[in-house]
Amino acid sequence: DEYTLNGDIAEYPKPVIALIDGIAMGGGLGISAHGSHRVVTDKTFASMPEMNIGYVTDVGMAYAAQRAVGTRGKASPELAKFWGITGYRMYAADLLWSGLATHYVADAEAFAHAVIEQGMAAALTQHATEPAGEPALIELIDSIEDAFSHETWQDITAALDSHPELKQLVGELTAQACPTSIVAAMELFRAEQECSSVREALDMETNLGAFMYRRADFAEGVRAVLVDKTNDAAFEPAALDDVDVDAIRSALHVHPAK
Repeated sequence: DEYTLNGDIAEYPKPVIALIDGIAMGGGLGISAHGSHRVVTDKTFASMPEMNIGYVTDVGMAYAAQRAVGTRGKASPELAKFWGITGYRMYAADLLWSGLATHYVADAEAFAHAVIEQGMAAALTQHATEPAGEPALIELIDSIEDAFSHETWQDITAALDSHPELKQLVGELTAQACPTSIVAAMELFRAEQECSSVREALDMETNLGAFMYRRADFAEGVRAVLVDKTNDAAFEPAALDDVDVDAIRSALHVHPAK
């Protein structure tokens, strides 16, 4: 039902305005980031932290993030992978620059009232402005696009040796990540690059999700992060090289070209 709603929002013929005035993670992005107008504030940050609970980058975000074009002027599948797999938190400037957001307003309440009273176009004309400061990702984007251009996490990790600052950041962000989740997310991002529609991507996520949430890692990750809040999940397997990639590809119903 959730994924159907995500697709409905993405394909809705009328404007859908999402006023993201706070934390948007996982499902919160699924019901906002597919809208036509994604308005952020200084309180906003957006991330996909599923790796830490033994799940994957879902709700159509692996599809949408790879195709987002912001003020930078071009889409970046590499940036999408970095953001989706590490759980990096994008704030307003990064969200506009990457294209995950379309507008910034300083006062969410005033903007919301203006939309109701004056209509969307007038409200945006009156309230949309630029956030203070440069996007933090500008300094890292060259390193991200070099390292995250690779097809496997092992190759990305090797490429990060040439980018010490990014390597440290990625290491910190993925310190508690589930190895199977990282491999599964890599496969998902690769598969969703080839999708022709968000519905096709969401179908893939439905298939892969059914595989992931039946694994013991999902229960363990939810326990450690959301229930006990001890962040001490013991994932199995514990090493990337021991992850069953073929099982993940079978769940996705996607296989590498021969």
